[in-house]
This record gives sequence, C-alpha cells and structure tokens, in this order.
Amino acid sequence: MKVKEKVIDGLTFSVAPFPALEALRLKSYLVKTLGPALASAIDLFRGTKGSASDIDVSGKSLAGVVEKLTASLGEDDFVALVRRMFRYVSVNGKNEDGKPIVAQFGDGFFEDAFDRVFEGRLFSIYPVMLLVLEANYPDFFGKAAGSIGSLTRRINTFAQGSGGAKPDSMKSEG
Repeated sequence: MKVKEKVIDGLTFSVAPFPALEALRLKSYLVKTLGPALASAIDLFRGTKGSASDIDVSGKSLAGVVEKLTASLGEDDFVALVRRMFRYVSVNGKNEDGKPIVAQFGDGFFEDAFDRVFEGRLFSIYPVMLLVLEANYPDFFGKAAGSIGSLTRRINTFAQGSGGAKPDSMKSEG
C-alpha cells in the first residue's frame, strides 16, 4: 500500500500504512472493542437509497456513532487508541493565523503534535481516524461500506462548522 493523503479542515493529512502485523492486531482490537460503533458507521452508508452523497452525517447520526465509540472505551483507552492510530500520520498546512503547521504523530512527540494540530478543531480527529482506517483497510471498507471517502468529506464539512458549506441534511429548517 502507498501513503494516502486527504485535506481535512484545511490541513493535508498523510497516512503511511501500518506494518502488516500491527494492522492485523489493530483490526482485531477494533472489531472486538468497537463492533457496535463500527456497525453504526456502516449503517450510515446502508441507510441511503441514492448515491453516497445522500448519506446523513448530521450531528445526530454522527453523535450516535461517537457515543457508541466512547461507551466502548474509557478516557485513557480512547486517547491510547488515537495515539496508536495516528502513529504513522503526518500533517502539513497552516493554522487560522497563517502560521505553518508541520507535524508527525509518532512516538515521542504525539502530545505536542496533537495539541498544535487539533487546538480549536478537536472534532477533526474523527475524519482523520476514518482516513487511517481507509488507508489501512481498504478491502474492509470497500466491501462493508462502499464509499468511506464520501463519509470523510461529509464529516470534514460538518467539522468545519460555519466555515464551510453544510450538506443539506445538516442545514436547519425554517
């Protein structure tokens, strides 16, 4: 597999694939501990009758997935999972002040990189997590969910809040 890149919340994230044994271990852990949350995420795809762009990634539907995710893990376990998933992630871009952000999340500098990159954009960790999964398990998402890229784009749009256009399913009525 090759490095996968995606712009999320104005920053370019690059994900290098895990070594095969770590990918296998992580997949086992995710299925065992996060099965209900993964099933909810997949249901976001299956609930559509039209194209992938019709997926409802509203705050309510995404909150249900996140709720199941956090119910499966304690606070320290969740941070450990994010640290593990981001081990081969790097980022390049600029913050709101136009200052460059260049970071790697590997061993020894995770906390500093995390604080610099996600300050004021904490919700963006979820599309990055999806990107890591997409980069490392394309066969799983290709078969089970079909269009993970569309979901990542929709979550990214949602994460940007008022700074970006919201999908129709997230616009308030009235």
